[in-house]
Amino acid sequence: MIKKAIMLASVMVLSFGIAFATTNPETTKADTEAYAIITGSVVDAETGDAVTNATITLTGTELSTTTDEYGTFTFEEVETGSITLTVEADGYQTAEQSVDVTEAGANVEIEVTPEM
Repeated sequence: MIKKAIMLASVMVLSFGIAFATTNPETTKADTEAYAIITGSVVDAETGDAVTNATITLTGTELSTTTDEYGTFTFEEVETGSITLTVEADGYQTAEQSVDVTEAGANVEIEVTPEM
């Protein structure tokens, strides 16, 4: 009789733990968020040349990266949805570009205008 009661109590505790884990809002939210990769390049609007060492920031976050010697950049694990990229580079005006990021990711070319 005592063994049956202990087994029943164990099953109930295990069932409660499983039910709690599957209905926990934090667990459910993390499982439903989609992430993607943004790749792109920054080019001079007048010449089409690659702009190196430009800083690209996901507006409203602290996430940023810098273009390489080919003017290209990559952001990994970006939440899907509409975002804005802000580009700053020496000798150029600050530029912003909106991007729709899907689960397939996004590829963007951003033109920056030389400062006068």
